[in-house]
Amino acid sequence: MIYSNLDSPAEVGLLSEEKKPSNDPIWQMNELLGGRWKMKIMLELIGGPKRFGELRRSLSGISQKVLAAALHDMEQDELVTRIVFPESILKVVYSLTQIGYKLTPILRTITICIAEYEAMMENPPAKPEKIGLPIKPLAYYEHTNTEDNHTVSFHQRIREAVQKIQQAEYIVVGTGTGMNPSLRHFNKEDAQLYFPKLYEKGLHTIDDMINFYSQIFDNNAVQFWTFWAKYLWHVLYKNPPAYSYRDLIALTEGKHRFFLSTDADAQFERAGVPQQIVYRPHGNYLFLQCAFPCEEKLYETWKYIEPMLNRIDRGEEIRPEDIPHCASCGDFLVPNHFRCKTVSLVPSKEGATQTDFSSFLTSIGEKNAAFVEVCAGLRRPNLIRNPLENYAGKHDNTWLIRINSKFPLAADPKNQKKTLSFDEQENRVLANMVQYLHNAQNPGGLEN
Repeated sequence: MIYSNLDSPAEVGLLSEEKKPSNDPIWQMNELLGGRWKMKIMLELIGGPKRFGELRRSLSGISQKVLAAALHDMEQDELVTRIVFPESILKVVYSLTQIGYKLTPILRTITICIAEYEAMMENPPAKPEKIGLPIKPLAYYEHTNTEDNHTVSFHQRIREAVQKIQQAEYIVVGTGTGMNPSLRHFNKEDAQLYFPKLYEKGLHTIDDMINFYSQIFDNNAVQFWTFWAKYLWHVLYKNPPAYSYRDLIALTEGKHRFFLSTDADAQFERAGVPQQIVYRPHGNYLFLQCAFPCEEKLYETWKYIEPMLNRIDRGEEIRPEDIPHCASCGDFLVPNHFRCKTVSLVPSKEGATQTDFSSFLTSIGEKNAAFVEVCAGLRRPNLIRNPLENYAGKHDNTWLIRINSKFPLAADPKNQKKTLSFDEQENRVLANMVQYLHNAQNPGGLEN
């Protein structure tokens, strides 16, 4: 059933009465969830059953007539079930069906897309003043072919970057996924070495494997956790934090500092940085959460994956009883990461938030600041690259130090004047910065 005769198609959830082919998935999804209210109703029911009055109070602006029509249609489409309790005073509640729950990851995807769109509108990528004309690289990329000239330029930039950090009272460190050398997500050799069975099935990068196991169901739960347990071991627990993380901590020691990372690998926290000053918008692998989730509760990852890893090490398969479940609702637990298709990402109560990051930027005021950005790519530039670059470009007291072997230049050529760019390997840059800082802090250790 597409819509009820109680209201117009547009009000209830249908955009048009035109019939589309039954094999058109976009149109089918529009028939099920289109309009203003159906997805909002599903969001309200994710946490559990609700009475009609509770739903109406939660959905500001909906009329009784429209809510009744929407619920009626969703019941006909088997997204919602209506439960009547035979009590002295009639009690009716509405709950998502199993099919309804399976569709809820769509809500999360839409939420993420809208949040990214709004963030990009706040920090839009630069528009070239003259379309089609190539932007000429800045002088320090115009090296001759001699190694000596390149080395001089590199050392000059190292010196200036460290001086900017020393002069700053406030430091923001922004890092992307390329910081962690434990696994190379787009490297076929790593995929074949660590996950040979999945590689043989045609998943030739670890990134493909993450996409393949982004959702957990009854029929794939064992395979889901066989992959994720091994992945989390390699990326989170197998090795100590890489030197690059420790270098960034050493460079910013003694400053008012804030860490922002699109990776979920918790390497800064494992290296001793308090969770209160680390914001991870994509989640944190230190924790698991309910797949849908029923409440804002996190579970310690190691407690649940250690028994699975022990079984894998013995050459045994993970058993269904090894699969972690939510203590409150009994649903599956999944890694606290945006690519595990949950309806919403549960924030860590100890970790920093977007509000904390905004407050930190506000506290800078007219004081000197330096933003150290490492390995932040173009996949989600609105989270690190654009905000840091735009802020530095607009504030005379702030410099951006961009360390990125793939994308070193500013998106807006005007911002390059406030950007120190490094196209050399990131670990080499950071190691040289730490060495220069050490020499500067030790008399006689610095050349003129």
